[in-house]
Amino acid sequence: MLRLLTFYLICFFSPVYAGEWHIDQHYENNIVQFTSEIIGFSFQGKTNEIDGFIYDADNKILKAGADFLFEVNLTDLSSGIGKRDRDMREILNTHRWPKATFTGRLNKVHQDSLMKDLYVTNSKGILSLRGKEKIITVKTRIKQQHKHTLRIDAHFSIKLSDYNIEAPKLASFIKVSEDIKIRVGFVMKLATSIPGS
Repeated sequence: MLRLLTFYLICFFSPVYAGEWHIDQHYENNIVQFTSEIIGFSFQGKTNEIDGFIYDADNKILKAGADFLFEVNLTDLSSGIGKRDRDMREILNTHRWPKATFTGRLNKVHQDSLMKDLYVTNSKGILSLRGKEKIITVKTRIKQQHKHTLRIDAHFSIKLSDYNIEAPKLASFIKVSEDIKIRVGFVMKLATSIPGS
């Protein structure tokens, strides 16, 4: 929680430089998606309600040490079935913990040898879900779409037990997998400079 507050204070009291990028809230194809796979059966839930930033005081966004913070609105997760969505929100206790957060720093950023506008890094940080925190490392692809636009994509997995979540049953004979696959994809835009900064 202290780390999260520190990030907010950095953004609030610091002028916005070329090293600060925000998620484009108007981009319709932003997505956070989870997949639970069981033998012979799988289901997905998704939302486009993600917000956050990447910030580097030296204006070098694609370098190790750049801070990031991302938040996902769990109350908006949808699997396409109303009852399942209500059960999912109850299991995640979204009334008490409506958001999942991922805060941390980029590790060394490598440029792709074939695609000069593509970069790969490992994003190491703290994933907070349902009141529990765990340090994870996520392999992340960063594509420079335009001078002021980045596309971020990542795939990783989490274990429900790491966050004190008991795998629920969809029916008397189908239990949700303990391992949940996560896919995220979103666009970030260069923050507008504050006049006079």
